[in-house]
Amino acid sequence: KSHIRNIRQFTPEALLINFYGTTETPQAVAYHCVDYDSIDKKIPIGKAIADVQVLILNNQSQPAGLYEQGQVVIRSKYLSEGYIGSSQNNANFSNDIFSNDPDIHLYFTGDYGYYNSDYQVVLLGRQDDQIKIRGYRIELNEINQAILNHSPEIEDALTIATELPNDSNENQEKQLVTYVVKKTGKNINIDTLHSMLLNKLPGYMVPSHIVLIESLPLLPNGKIDRKRLPLPDSSSLIKKTGAYEIPETETENEIALAWGKILGITEVGKNHTFIELGGDSLSHIQASLALEKIVGHIPDEWETKPVSKLALDIKTSTGWIDIDSTIVVRAISIVAVVINHFWIHNIRGATSALFMVAGYTFAKFQLKTIHNVNSTRPIFSTILSIALPASLVNLVHVIYRDNYYLPKILFFNNFIVKNSSWWFIEVLIQIFLLLAIILSFKKIRNLVTGKKAYRVSLYILLTGCLLAVLMQHIWNTDYLKNMVPQQKIWLFFFGWFAYCSLMENKKATALTLAITLPTIVTGQIDYMFTLGAILVLLAPKLKVLAQLYKPIYILAAASLMIYLTHMQIKNGFLMIGIDPHPSIQIIISVIGGIIIWHLWEKLRMAKQIFNQKITK
Repeated sequence: KSHIRNIRQFTPEALLINFYGTTETPQAVAYHCVDYDSIDKKIPIGKAIADVQVLILNNQSQPAGLYEQGQVVIRSKYLSEGYIGSSQNNANFSNDIFSNDPDIHLYFTGDYGYYNSDYQVVLLGRQDDQIKIRGYRIELNEINQAILNHSPEIEDALTIATELPNDSNENQEKQLVTYVVKKTGKNINIDTLHSMLLNKLPGYMVPSHIVLIESLPLLPNGKIDRKRLPLPDSSSLIKKTGAYEIPETETENEIALAWGKILGITEVGKNHTFIELGGDSLSHIQASLALEKIVGHIPDEWETKPVSKLALDIKTSTGWIDIDSTIVVRAISIVAVVINHFWIHNIRGATSALFMVAGYTFAKFQLKTIHNVNSTRPIFSTILSIALPASLVNLVHVIYRDNYYLPKILFFNNFIVKNSSWWFIEVLIQIFLLLAIILSFKKIRNLVTGKKAYRVSLYILLTGCLLAVLMQHIWNTDYLKNMVPQQKIWLFFFGWFAYCSLMENKKATALTLAITLPTIVTGQIDYMFTLGAILVLLAPKLKVLAQLYKPIYILAAASLMIYLTHMQIKNGFLMIGIDPHPSIQIIISVIGGIIIWHLWEKLRMAKQIFNQKITK
């Protein structure tokens, strides 16, 4: 854009044409006449020249739709068949896959882009510059542009992903390394540059190393020679984003204090992100509520942004608020569970939807934290946050009934009796314990969070489905109403797979499985599960009225307590000899669960404050 402005200033009457081509095509194969009045928009490479097609193909090598990202592929009769004497580099050359004409060839450029509304191709960058680290898809050029746009003392910047030893020096781990070239006569402060990146980018996009070099090494054709880039060492290692930095502004302090209370952490720094602090699916709802109260809305991908960046993103509510669809599904599902138990008994799939949401949020939060801390401790923290309130409610129940039944106290009653009152909680804890065992192996942790996370999550889901089907022949649990982990874990794995599908923008398979798997695995249609999965996949964010978002959040946040207490409240009606209409019982049970959740949170935070005072 700066080049275009300079040309317009120098020759305002000139017609400027943007050509696109590659060495292999071997000429310009697309062009676009630049409109000076719209240069603030993305400038297309335009449409193809005669006898050439510039295609955007998706991962299945099918033509992409409008605004759907894909690889730029050149289709023409005037292409070579590959490089001479270099068969290993000829994978990008192909015979035509759309016809049997032997004269037409395809060249897969390695660039990616999309069709705009005029069906002109807009270039986004190189596929080589789109990488995945710890489950996050990262655009390397975004890091470079952030540096060049906000650091005038820097002449050039290049970010790469390379394998480097991790902190324990045990294994190689993919890390981001940024090389910067300073302008003549200018000085670069690495700490200042690092702070700027923390404010402009999500934490997972901030490089681990910043290396100062005189110039970027080039090949004879003018491209960067990556093999000659110096290896980073300890001198270029920048301070971890997890290191504590004192919040400075009033808004930073408000966010830090709110998150500290929710997560039970005494020191929340301005550079910390929610995921770095160990946030999980349960604390996520409360943390987002607190954030909305402070900054006026819930920013996109707020979980990955440092406190300092969130504190700058203050907006006045417009009457509509974005909300994660998983929170909506959780809120609706817990109400459906209560309705099922009190009134209408054929709402299918409510608990299945809760398992799906648990798997989705596990992949979104705990799995990343497990990778970051190189331990399964976050899983045990989640188990404790579920088991502790459940144990207290259970204790009251067994004391009142004078029935100290060990399987119920130890959360495996679902293996002993059918219709165990807390079977969902018991199965969820059992699934987390199984995951803690499996993910205790580092190779497995690296596999499920690596660049093949989508494919691995699909295999995990299919394994869970196969387990459910086979176990019915090996150990039929119909007498337990199949309320056991081997019959429910596939629902959890589906949520995991749904999250990976969204991260890879591969929703078609997940949508198909959401519709077909319940019938294949269970022989029944769990329509609440299917509808919830479709909603999460097609609309990860929903706009709701500002008046509705808080009740939805509270229902979702209190879902554990509502589940634990609603049957106890129903038993309370029987004890005092009254039998109100089921609708009244449902309302009272939901409100009662919310009140107990609120009191529990007050007690938990009071304990944290007491512990902090004792520590001081």
